[in-house]
Amino acid sequence: MSVLAIDHMKIRNARDEGFDNSQARFRMNKMTICFSSLFSNVLRSSFVFLLLAMGANAYAAGGGGGSSSPYLEIKPAFVVNLADKSNDVRYLQVEVTLKIADVNDAPKVQKHMPMIRHRLVLLFSSLSFSEISSSQGKVKLTAEVLKEIREGLKKMTGKELIEAVYLPKIVGQ
Repeated sequence: MSVLAIDHMKIRNARDEGFDNSQARFRMNKMTICFSSLFSNVLRSSFVFLLLAMGANAYAAGGGGGSSSPYLEIKPAFVVNLADKSNDVRYLQVEVTLKIADVNDAPKVQKHMPMIRHRLVLLFSSLSFSEISSSQGKVKLTAEVLKEIREGLKKMTGKELIEAVYLPKIVGQ
């Protein structure tokens, strides 16, 4: 049954109850508004519940407290020009995630993030496309990133603080 047929049935029923056409339409519109308001409230409540559930799952997974995870993502991703000798301009985009040896040292690592970013920009921009295009090159790059960060942190804090480095995204163009 179409919506139009249902509307006409409602008007006919309202007329049978002693209402004229304008009163019947008003009554039908009032019922429609009530239904849409109810639907909107149910939808809004469901959305809020979903967001709360997602937040609880993120907190349980270690994303809520911030200090419970030994992993620290360096945001935003690095985007640098590569040092190729050809006339082509080449770019490198790298996402870096650090595994901190002791979770309590995360604030120390955060404090020195400008120094870490600086050292990594210099490292990434010194690379050529051929150095990073193979899987062996990416493994070597991961080791170089770890070495750079550890050296910088050792100079600043007296400790290396970083256990491992992960490069989840490396895009060269």
